[in-house]
Amino acid sequence: MGAKKQVIADLPSGVGVYGDSKKGWRVRLGSRFTGGLPQRKRFDTLQEAREWIFGQGQKEASKMPVLAMKKEAGESAFALNASQLQEAINAFKRLSAVELGLTEAVSYAISHLRPAGGSITLAEASKKVLEIKKQQGISEKHLKGLTSIFDRISDDLGKEKLSAFSRESLEAWLAEQDDITLATKASYARHVHILFAEALERGWCVINPAQKLTRNSSTDGDIAVWGVKQMAELLEAAKTHEPHLITGLAIKAFAGLRTSELLRLDWAQVGDKKIQVLGKNAKTRRSRGIEIQENLRQWLDYKPVDRTGLVVGLSENGWHDAVQRLCETAKISMPSNVLRHSFGTYHYYKSKSETLTAYELGNSPGVVLAHYRAVAVKDADVTGWFEITP
Repeated sequence: MGAKKQVIADLPSGVGVYGDSKKGWRVRLGSRFTGGLPQRKRFDTLQEAREWIFGQGQKEASKMPVLAMKKEAGESAFALNASQLQEAINAFKRLSAVELGLTEAVSYAISHLRPAGGSITLAEASKKVLEIKKQQGISEKHLKGLTSIFDRISDDLGKEKLSAFSRESLEAWLAEQDDITLATKASYARHVHILFAEALERGWCVINPAQKLTRNSSTDGDIAVWGVKQMAELLEAAKTHEPHLITGLAIKAFAGLRTSELLRLDWAQVGDKKIQVLGKNAKTRRSRGIEIQENLRQWLDYKPVDRTGLVVGLSENGWHDAVQRLCETAKISMPSNVLRHSFGTYHYYKSKSETLTAYELGNSPGVVLAHYRAVAVKDADVTGWFEITP
């Protein structure tokens, strides 16, 4: 059906219009025109193709015809490959929701991800801060306390760049420390603040995300628990918007793993009947085996994957960012640690055993009773939680 480019008069050199096998028209911008890779675009009518090439006086950049684009920006207007164009389109969509321009976002990213003092990890910053405090002559007792807590924080977050942290990601990490008292949590928050305050002063980051963390133990210890409807909505949203999160979300909700344990979980530790949390990956440094509920088995089999290596394959911040992105897209409000707390609550009421629930959670029976015994639940949610399937 090869109609020649003369079907539209006065075509510039390197631009061709051809009949399409689907009874439409295909415009080809050759490398002579683009100065790089050829580009193609299909149109239903010849008039649409003509308007795309020559335009009809459109002034918006998004509707600018290709001849005007080349005149305005030169050959660089066609320099992006297909994947780069798609990335740019996705960036514009996400930025429009927060009323930011691409240049503004790039400038912000460069200043935050490449701070003046250099881009370092939390573990590297911890060592530097300890050395600074030692040189400042703090007491051995104070230095020992700093070292102990910095080591605990670095166990989970040490590999993350300081520039990647947000208040939300730190709050999520603190919420997962459910095997310690509120006073100890407040102590962690104070020490994280000390770390980032020093990092900010040294130019290793441009903000202190720990500035507004709660650094006292006056808050209550009440937890949030979801019902079946909310959990089902989250998983349905993940299918559409963030399918790579489905397996991790299901494991947290129906096996109760902490995020740090989930992100270190290898497929080799996922058997037919049990998920094994290795002692080196567990908060308590004790191994445990968690029963794979029948509905979790179905979620693990929901999407065929190569079952080698890490189950999730995201960093701590990468996980929190993806979950936050999912919740924003699906307009879901997700309380801190709600999936683990929901698992603990429903497992306790289903098994009627704080000892078994504590074992699977990697907690003490006392923590289980303190957290979950007083939660008001519905019988339908107790049974229905472990019946949520793909």
